[in-house]
Parts: sequence; C-alpha cells; structure tokens
Amino acid sequence: MRYIIIQFIKVSLTVLILNAVVLHVHANSGKEIDLWDPVFYFEENGSRYVRFTSALQLWLRHTDLNPGSGVSGTAATNATDLSIRRLRLGLSSVPFEKTFFRLNLGFNNLNRATKSNVKIEFLDVYAEYRPSRAFELGAGKSAWTGLSRYAAPAATRTLTYDLPIVALPNLNVTDNLLRNRGVYFKGQANQFDYRLSIFKPYSVEQTPGFDPVPEENIAKYRDEESGNTNAISGYLKWQFFEHESNGTAFSPGTYLGEKKVMALGVGYELDKNRTIHLRNGEPVINDVKLWAVDFFLDLPLDRDEKNALTVYAAYYNYDYGPNFIRNIGVNNIATISDPDLASFNGPGNAYPLLGTGNTIYLQSGYLTRKLQIGRLQPYFSIQYSKFQRLDDPMFAWNVGTNWLLRGHQSKFSFNIENRPVFFEQGNAIESKKRKLMIVLQYQLQL
Repeated sequence: MRYIIIQFIKVSLTVLILNAVVLHVHANSGKEIDLWDPVFYFEENGSRYVRFTSALQLWLRHTDLNPGSGVSGTAATNATDLSIRRLRLGLSSVPFEKTFFRLNLGFNNLNRATKSNVKIEFLDVYAEYRPSRAFELGAGKSAWTGLSRYAAPAATRTLTYDLPIVALPNLNVTDNLLRNRGVYFKGQANQFDYRLSIFKPYSVEQTPGFDPVPEENIAKYRDEESGNTNAISGYLKWQFFEHESNGTAFSPGTYLGEKKVMALGVGYELDKNRTIHLRNGEPVINDVKLWAVDFFLDLPLDRDEKNALTVYAAYYNYDYGPNFIRNIGVNNIATISDPDLASFNGPGNAYPLLGTGNTIYLQSGYLTRKLQIGRLQPYFSIQYSKFQRLDDPMFAWNVGTNWLLRGHQSKFSFNIENRPVFFEQGNAIESKKRKLMIVLQYQLQL
C-alpha cells in the first residue's frame, strides 16, 4: 500500500507539472486559458494546434478471491487494495494542413503485485495524412483496429466502470494494451464510417504464463510470430442521426446527452497461423478468425435537462481453434497458493472471458438530469458466452453507477461484478460457485 501511495504522489506531480507548463505557454499566447482542455494554437483560426491530455484512474477494491488464491505469498479468500488502474499523458497535434500526429504515454495496473514492474511506455505513436473526409491513412503504433465498436474503446469515456474485455480478443498477447504496429485506412462517406487495419502482431513468447507445449485438441497461441505474417481487421459502421467523429481510434461509451447517435456496425479480423493444437499427436496450425455485429444508441431524452438513455448490444463469433479458452483477471493482485484448491479460473478475480465460441454482450445506462452536485448515471452490463471448452455457459454481470462531477473529466464510478467460478470434474468443466468484486473508481481527466 505504501508503494502505491508513493507512486500515486509521483504520478500526480508529473501530471500537475506537465499541465502547468502547457498553461504557461498558453497564457503567453494571449488566448483565454481553459484549465480542463489545455490547447496551444499556432494560428488565430485554430486550424493548427497542439493539445495536451492527461488522465488518471484510481481503484479502491474489495475482491472475493477464487479458491486457492494467495496475496503476497499468503493464502487468502478475499482482499482489499488500492491501485492505479490507468495513467495517460498525451499529445495530439495538427502541425500542417491535412496532417495529424498523436503521441500517448502511460501504463495500466500499478498495484501491490506489479509494483516496480510497471513502467511508463509509448502507447500511441502515429501520424496521419488526411487528403479528404472519405479517405485518410496513417501508420505507426496505434489502436486503429476493426472488429467492433469497443475493439478500440475510449477508456476514459466509458458507460461502465471499465472496458468490456470480450471486445478485446487478443489483449496483451498479440497486442500491447490494444495497440499494434501497422498501417490503417479510414473515412466517412454519407452515413457510413469505415476503418481497415493491416498490422504486425506481437510475438507471444514474452506473455506471462505462456505455455509453448501444444495439447491434444486444445488450441494455444504459438511460440512463433505466426510465420512472419500480418493480420487484418476492418469495421464498417452505418450511422443514423448525428455522426460520430473519427478523429481518434477510440469510441466513447456515452456522450452524456450531448449527441443523438444510433449506429449499426459489423467487423472482422483475421490472424493467420496464430494458434496450434495436436490432432492424434500431430501438430495443426490454426487461423484466428473473428467477426462481430453491434448496435449503439445514445439518445438524449430532454435537450434542456440532458438526461439520456444509452444502449450497446453486440454478438461476437470467435474461432481461435478447437477448445481455446482464456481466463483474465483485470488488475489482478493474486497468485495460486494452493493448487489442490484452485479452480479452472485461476487466481484472484480471473474467469473465462475469451475463447472459441459465441458471445452476447449488453450494456445500458440512464443519465439523470442535473443534480445539486453533478449527475448520476446508473448502468448494468451482462456477458453470456457459450465457449466450446466449457460445459456450462459463462454468464457474468455488472451493476453500478457513475457520479459525474464534471462529465467524464471528474467522476466517481461504483461497480459490483458477479462472476462464475468453474471447476474441472473429470472431463467436464462446470460452473459451481460465484464470486463478487466491488470497485470504487475515481477518474480525473484533462
């Protein structure tokens, strides 16, 4: 806990110093200063600029741990911890006409388990050329990818307290915090918005817990860079009502009553030769083939009160190869201390979130009118998955509320997650228990 507090103080000072420098430069330009949106303009008309951004998400959490878990080497059934979920320090610029540049630094999950292993790294480093609204192209390391709306979610503008992991099919295995190195094309024409990305997946060899030994009829990621092949993904969105910006890769979870948006999307991703399994003892190489359809609605109910209804629904069809399954524990602080008691889920708050099979995902929320202090936005989300490897469906739900003090820039989120715990019994993998995780998050964004 002491380490987390010290790191939090360091991070806070870094953010304050960065913004102080920006505001000083902006003040010398003679323009009015917006403390919440520090921008320096090169020209009076605002067509060329540099914008600095920063964001911090803090978690105070209580977790019912999976059986057999341990924290800091000691067996435990539950744990309470404070962590830094995300830190972002960014710069975006239009240096010349029809160009765009983005630089973003940060990290995820500074907690009692990761400690000094967490380092600030370059997340986004890319440039774009924008000859027309219908066709723009870019290259570098970025989150420009297809498949679904939340394959590149705006982590600081979500409806729920955190991201829907099911929309991130290769998270931190063949990508780096959603990002990949490659080229992409995007544009908007009439009601349509498209993006197409060709990228080089990361090698999986350094992924924590990677097991290079193939298994009979169970697909795993390969210990090679997929024969040095590239992956491709694309997403096409049909927009009704107001159009959304495609200035960045990230899609917001809610516009907080500021826009009337309805969109229907379809996406696909192909990563050739990515997984391997054994068939009668002989190795078989599999392509990872993923597709999805989704629907997003953000509907202001009263323009003056700015209360709004938000709905997102998606269907995912994932094929990683036979019986592929992946357990993920978000911001996990636990390890296995007693293998005899351990469940199929693994340690801490992990559970099966990704795998070969079909998933229905739904989230919805209601934004209240303005209160004396801020606004409330209660929400819920569910994930129902039929994974090939599991004998029971995977059903998880979240319920919570956002307390928006200054929109997404300053808000609290309170969330209760209920997840299944699976156990292996003979040849069957069945859901036998359920566990809770309770999170109070504070977000500050400039």
